[in-house]
Amino acid sequence: MVKRKKRLEKQVKGLEKQKKKHESKLKFEKGRLDTTPDYWRKEIEGFSEQIKERKKKLEKLEKGIKSQMRVSEKNIKKGKVKEFKY
Repeated sequence: MVKRKKRLEKQVKGLEKQKKKHESKLKFEKGRLDTTPDYWRKEIEGFSEQIKERKKKLEKLEKGIKSQMRVSEKNIKKGKVKEFKY
C-alpha cells in the first residue's frame, strides 16, 4: 500500500506541473493551428479532474491504512498476532 500511495502522490505532482505549464501557455502564448487557447483550457480542465480523482484515491487509501493499523494494534494487544509489519 505504501508503494501505491507514493505512486499516487507522484502522479498528482506531475499533473499539477502539467497544469501549471498549460496555464502559463494560456497566458503568454498565442497558439498555432492545433494548439489553441481553447485546447489549453480543455487540457487544464482534464488535468484538474484527474488531480481530483487521484486525491480521492489517496484519501481512501489513507483511511484504509489507518483502519488496518487500528485492527492490527487490537490483535497485538489481544495476543492474536505477535508483531505486525507494514
